[in-house]
Amino acid sequence: MKYEVSSAFIDKNTKDEYAVGDFYVTDNVDRAEFLQIKGFLGSEIDSSVDNVLDKNAPEVVKAIVPETSKEELESLYKRESEGKNRVTVKEHIEKLLKGEDDESSKA
Repeated sequence: MKYEVSSAFIDKNTKDEYAVGDFYVTDNVDRAEFLQIKGFLGSEIDSSVDNVLDKNAPEVVKAIVPETSKEELESLYKRESEGKNRVTVKEHIEKLLKGEDDESSKA
């Protein structure tokens, strides 16, 4: 399971340091829930959403829909900015974050 770090912390079990925006990967559901309750982790990142940025820009735009959560959109935007940094993809995510529908999806 993969989670985005919401608040910086040092994992007491592994002694690894995590900064805001890092990803925390674990198979221990109890540990993940504890860290979420304490505010260190966001919700679990869906692996299908996590891999969406590996596609080409038009496919990414189609895959990121208005129903995508704000937290996931912010995470995708950050990863796109740090990765391929495609203007089309970033503009699409920005529109969704502002609550605007993409006009290309209208008939």
